[in-house]
Amino acid sequence: MLVKEKKYNIADLTYDSNHLLKNNNNFIILDDKTIEIDENVKKIFSLIESYGYKLDIVDIEQMAEIIIKRVKESNIVFDSVITVGTGGLQLYKSIKNNPLLKDKNIYNIKWNRLWQKDKSLGFETDLEKYKISNKTILLLEDVIASGNTLWTLKEELESSNNKIQMVACALIQESSSLLRKSFSNTFSSMMICKPSTEELDPFWYPPIYSLRHLFYGDEEMEQFYETLNEKYFNNDKLVETNIKALRRSLNDKR
Repeated sequence: MLVKEKKYNIADLTYDSNHLLKNNNNFIILDDKTIEIDENVKKIFSLIESYGYKLDIVDIEQMAEIIIKRVKESNIVFDSVITVGTGGLQLYKSIKNNPLLKDKNIYNIKWNRLWQKDKSLGFETDLEKYKISNKTILLLEDVIASGNTLWTLKEELESSNNKIQMVACALIQESSSLLRKSFSNTFSSMMICKPSTEELDPFWYPPIYSLRHLFYGDEEMEQFYETLNEKYFNNDKLVETNIKALRRSLNDKR
């Protein structure tokens, strides 16, 4: 099923959100435990920093602990957990054994953005096969950039009489439109502060990527590395070349 992305005018929306930590670095990588951070991976991190970025590595398990604490303190009532794509599933893996999630319905849905070069065409999903209706839901995602993914999914779910009790994520951009839609139960463990240069596209800046996305982003977006080279590395392919070389060695070990 293809779901068209809904666009929102940021100026018409209001700010209402929750987060515990702020991060002012300008290149953020979420360690989602999909790849071991060894010396070879650290060399790629150093290469990224050589382009003038202040890099920060954020641990998904620490972020998950904060989310569980917030869910408990909020006393929200929910009977279902929906993980959004691979990122949401990785976050869920860090908290799945917590007693708060015992006996909950768990839906690991596919929700992938479709691309034409660097333009979004909408989302491909298998949501319809689960026939989710009349549920109270905790939505989990690892990284929220623009927020349109979650907002579009939220509206799809609400059209089937579901109630979203909380949208929870590890990292969210300060410029995310989800923060400006008066949905007070959006919670992020850490907010990534927007760059001072206001004209930068909030979808791309500051760069926030999970390890999985950084190393395998071209599986979802064919021209992923071409876009990264253009936006972050002055059209230099050095980071791409090193990532793909390391990726080949990782695949050979599997």
